[in-house]
Amino acid sequence: MKGLDQPSSGRFTSPRQPPLAPFASTSSLKRSSSHPVSREWALICEAPGHGACLVAWEPPGRSAPGDPEREFECLMSVEPAVVREAAETAATLAAPLAPDLAEQARDYMEQLAPPRVETQLRLSSSITARLLASLRESLNSGGKGNPKP
Repeated sequence: MKGLDQPSSGRFTSPRQPPLAPFASTSSLKRSSSHPVSREWALICEAPGHGACLVAWEPPGRSAPGDPEREFECLMSVEPAVVREAAETAATLAAPLAPDLAEQARDYMEQLAPPRVETQLRLSSSITARLLASLRESLNSGGKGNPKP
């Protein structure tokens, strides 16, 4: 597992489906460990009809790299404005390293219509159900979340 002292990378992906032109396949961008976002990561999906993002960081001093008990603070959202802000921030962070990729990402975002509220509500419900099922499975298998006797 990569330690926090290693350069971080970002991946930008887009669906390859018409009518939108994809802005990229998968790309990695290296950041130095001294960059302010080197302890942060984001998973952002902004696609036709839906969007979601998960952003997190590992606060310093909590655990060692490779520790299976590592903890992260995170935020998950399907709110279109939050997802768009996360995608725009990712494009801004990518711009100094890959200006063409950042511009393609911005062009892609400009083509997207906002997701319908009903779609986002279903997506939110599905994500919540999946997270709760995962938590239940972890508790039933004696995972970290298992109540102490």
